[in-house]
Amino acid sequence: MNKPTNRVKAANVKPDYDAINERALLHMDDVLHHLDLDGGKYVGKEYKALNPHRNDGEPGSFSINTETGLWKDFATDYGGGDVVSYWKFVKGFKYQPEAAFDLEAFLDSLEGPTPTSPTPGPAKKPSAPHLREVSKEGILGALDEPEWTLITPVPPDAPEPPASYYQLGVPTDSYIYTDSTGHLLCRVLRFDKGNGEKEFRPITLWRNAAGVMRWEQKALPTPRPLYNLPDLTLKATAPVLIVEGEKAADAALWLFPNHAVTTTMNGAQSPHNSDLTPLFGRTIFIWPDNDDAGIAYAENITALIRSKAPKTPISIMKPLSVMPGFDAEGKPVLEPGFVPPKGWDAADAMVQGWTADYIRLLPAEAFEQIPVDNSYYTEDGKYRVTDEGVFAVSYVDGEPVLNLVCSRIDALAKTRDHDGENWGTLIVVRDPDGNPHEWAMPQAVMASPTTLRSELLRMGAIFPPAVNRDPVLNYLIAAKPEARARCVAHPGWVGDVFVLPDRVIGASDERVVLQTADPVGGDIFKMGGTLAEWQQHIATPSQGNATLVLAICAALTGPALKHLGEENGGFHFVGRSSIGKTTIIRVASSVWGGPEFVQTWRNTDNALESVAQRYNDTMLPLDEMSQSDTAKAGMIAYMLGNGKGKGRSSRTGMVRPVPTWRLMFLSTGEISLAEHTAASGGRVMAGQEVRLVNLPALATEEFGVFETIHGFPSSKHLVEHFWTMTATHFGHAGPAFIALLAHRDTRQAIVEAIRHGVKDFVETHVPAGADGQVQRVANRFGLVAAVGEIATRYGILPWQAGDAINAAAVCFNSFVTARGGVGNLEADQAIARVRHFLEVHGESRFTAISGQVSTIDDARATINRAGFRKATSDGRTEFFVLPEAWVSEICDGTNPTQVTKAVRDANLLNTGPDGKSTVQIRLPSMGKKRVYHLKPDILGEVPDSPA
Repeated sequence: MNKPTNRVKAANVKPDYDAINERALLHMDDVLHHLDLDGGKYVGKEYKALNPHRNDGEPGSFSINTETGLWKDFATDYGGGDVVSYWKFVKGFKYQPEAAFDLEAFLDSLEGPTPTSPTPGPAKKPSAPHLREVSKEGILGALDEPEWTLITPVPPDAPEPPASYYQLGVPTDSYIYTDSTGHLLCRVLRFDKGNGEKEFRPITLWRNAAGVMRWEQKALPTPRPLYNLPDLTLKATAPVLIVEGEKAADAALWLFPNHAVTTTMNGAQSPHNSDLTPLFGRTIFIWPDNDDAGIAYAENITALIRSKAPKTPISIMKPLSVMPGFDAEGKPVLEPGFVPPKGWDAADAMVQGWTADYIRLLPAEAFEQIPVDNSYYTEDGKYRVTDEGVFAVSYVDGEPVLNLVCSRIDALAKTRDHDGENWGTLIVVRDPDGNPHEWAMPQAVMASPTTLRSELLRMGAIFPPAVNRDPVLNYLIAAKPEARARCVAHPGWVGDVFVLPDRVIGASDERVVLQTADPVGGDIFKMGGTLAEWQQHIATPSQGNATLVLAICAALTGPALKHLGEENGGFHFVGRSSIGKTTIIRVASSVWGGPEFVQTWRNTDNALESVAQRYNDTMLPLDEMSQSDTAKAGMIAYMLGNGKGKGRSSRTGMVRPVPTWRLMFLSTGEISLAEHTAASGGRVMAGQEVRLVNLPALATEEFGVFETIHGFPSSKHLVEHFWTMTATHFGHAGPAFIALLAHRDTRQAIVEAIRHGVKDFVETHVPAGADGQVQRVANRFGLVAAVGEIATRYGILPWQAGDAINAAAVCFNSFVTARGGVGNLEADQAIARVRHFLEVHGESRFTAISGQVSTIDDARATINRAGFRKATSDGRTEFFVLPEAWVSEICDGTNPTQVTKAVRDANLLNTGPDGKSTVQIRLPSMGKKRVYHLKPDILGEVPDSPA
């Protein structure tokens, strides 16, 4: 996904929005596949998905009409009328032209660029009444017509701002100011002068009584919005970085990705004219320009915030004395000796080579914390809150006595929901290390003191020992060990170490432990026997059997996904009953654990989220898809491949972190994912089948999933051997491979070797012109093969070099054969669907018309007419399909846009002079109608030979 930016470069060429939208509608499947939204599915003409900017639980409130481009988020009533605005919203662009050009570039990559209109010449000097000249003091000749009024937010039909300005020329940059929901309020233009100076001009939109709109060089009324306000809203709990000027703010976005970055309009000149309330109570960092004005700006901002929110934590960056560099190993380091020039800011830092990696190397003392008296009495005077804790205040002989209640807890604000029916309090709990933990505590939780105390203790609150309480609990409350350990909630990589329930693989500066309330998770990663015994009794008999070799390699691939930056994915072994599919799963699972490592599809999607987290960075085996809900199997495959679950709230009202995981997953079933989903009337998207690749499990009729049985009397005896051995020897190969990746000295070489192996596999086995889905699937086969070759090279697998690659090649070719080739399968299926309808209903539902296309050749009435047909001069038949029949019958259950595109791309559809997929003709008894005009070639007919 492209990184959004607030900056709008001035240009003389504007996007052709209508043309781009029309092209996008022809490629809606490609557009939606590229955006790759969670939970996406077609429902008739609508494509529904989870809103990428909100923690949705179920698809439905965020949808787009695939025929018109009209879209809407029903939860907020925000939406748009074309694909360009949908692209802008999903990808996070700040303004429409940038999104349009980006979408146009994507469409060009699919079909090649369309001709563009000539670039217009230099802009003419605008007339004086339209563009006002602005001095440093303000407006000269300001609006003098009383009927002109300011328009905020700027409507979608607003005119584009002028490209050039009187006595100023073309702006270097245009910075957008919006409200908290992203709606445009005004722009601030930057003009760089030839003498090195710069000038800024705000422009706002105005409208008169006649409805005429125009942009004027006039500022918004005070208080004015902060820059990048939507980011402040979305990152509600993130620290805030304040810089001086919009250019510095744009740069700081990339240097401080975990911060919300903002500035005030007009920079250091008038911060008092900005609405600073979004900053109150936040953790604030200020990066001033390196000059007197910058220091004064930081001091003014601090004073303004503290005057309204005196407890707001604020720190100011000191002048840096270091610069970015590299050590002997090529790692980023900070080198001393830098003296920042006058005016040096975040934008200058980026030019100098600073990145987020270097910013993270800055010591804490790089920012000077502005002290604040954090102690206070509550309004009723009964409690005093200090850094030492919360104290109840009582009086003895008129003197105050403080009694400790608990460690520090601050109440920041009252909270309530949209309807004002559910109230609460936003509190901050300080843990023993002084770290703050925010909690929007529902008022109802106070009805259960035990629950309240439990949640506070979980966040690190401390209570003094109480009389008559359980002595163990009393001890735990009073204990203050000096040692610290880092806890994680599920297995997987934590920095350079890999955490398993009973051990940590790799070296770390701090102790890392798995802390989870799930007792089942610790039972799956067990060990039995030795690695050598596993190699002898399981890996060696698997050699020469492509599906078994592929499954073992896939099981080893999970730990490499993080370091390679590869997506999740899986293989679904399909075949009739009793051929050994479950044996494949058991053999692969022995890489990590015993028979209990195998899971089944008989789980809800919610349960599988927890299961997937327990298998994080390894391999999840799911046996027998037939046990799953037919309506949810496709969504589960998408969820597992996407590596992310649903957003939920805890019982106390807190938003829980969205479950995430990285893993490979293996599956078995007697039918494919598409066939299983079709049983409930569903349809599998291409992206789901790419995430879970259907792979025929049958190798030979004689041996089932095996090509060779290595001297065993029968395939049944080999199956029995594997079942016995996988219950005895297991759990060694996976950790051995992790140990290779945990060493920095070997990891980089391994990662590069795997990437090279993937590239070689794809180049060797994927022919030119193959469909993009085939390319993605081949990449996964290549990844699994490359991991297998690395494990062989380092002695984890007892095979010969090339065994893993050969097995992956056999399975990939089997996949291609079952798929029907490497072409665009969906397009072929769409054309076949249209052809089948015409073959079945060609004479019964299509009225025959004369060569004049105005009269009916046959007097018989057509029942349930779908269109018209006409004989051509060479003895073939062309069809004119009515739009409703095309959408509701021919394309029933599929995406009409996708079918239309397939037929059109195959040159089987006559298009109109306007380039649309329908043409307008005069039909008997109907007059002029738009129809889909299908060429005779749609039936594959051979024209009659001339007499």
